[in-house]
Amino acid sequence: MNFKIKKTGFFLTLLLPLISFSQQEISSVNNDIFKDSIIIKNGFRLTLKNNDPKLSQEFKKNIAERFFLVYPKMLNHFNPKATKTVTIIFSNEDTDHPAHAVNNEITVFTKFFTNNGREKDIDVIVHEGFHLVQAYRYNENTPGWLVEGIADYVREIYGVSNESSGWVLPKTLDDKGNKYKASYRTAARFLLWIDLKVKKGIVETLDDKCRTGNYTDAVWEIETSKTVDELWDDYTKNYSL
Repeated sequence: MNFKIKKTGFFLTLLLPLISFSQQEISSVNNDIFKDSIIIKNGFRLTLKNNDPKLSQEFKKNIAERFFLVYPKMLNHFNPKATKTVTIIFSNEDTDHPAHAVNNEITVFTKFFTNNGREKDIDVIVHEGFHLVQAYRYNENTPGWLVEGIADYVREIYGVSNESSGWVLPKTLDDKGNKYKASYRTAARFLLWIDLKVKKGIVETLDDKCRTGNYTDAVWEIETSKTVDELWDDYTKNYSL
């Protein structure tokens, strides 16, 4: 959900078949609750660390399976150079958000899921995993709403159980006057609309500009012949996908 940019140098939701681990891999995931689990699969290395004594082994296993199902696809689609070594930490810290990603590490705040009845919201790992794929260079011109909007757009595409877990793109316009700057799902649906109605591949272009540190607001006009605000105005007049 939250993403920190390192200071360094379509669609309907795809229906993807569920993967399963071998018995050896399942044993690795189901190790002693506080013992690190390391899973290596098809060139990707995932380390699972737990700080929550009440962590559900089913939740832990589902998160790991979803990671291996979706993360390689996102990496190949958007950024083949993204990290293939990832750590997921399960924390019982009290927070107002489900997870965040920093560098090559994702922290999942388990109490957020158990306290809010959201244990089935496994696709949160799609959003957070994509933050690792983004790997954006620091650029003061890169807006936070776009960073999070792209991540939720990708969740809409690659998420496996979005709707059944209660995660859906908004059916109506944001009524608080925030427009696309409301970020997350509001921005994601806006991006999806642009990709479908105005310029196919716009999200891939925006993602690349952000990653290379070359994003400016001018990219909208270059790619679509309209400013982002003009696109939003068109969107409000023709909201359907």
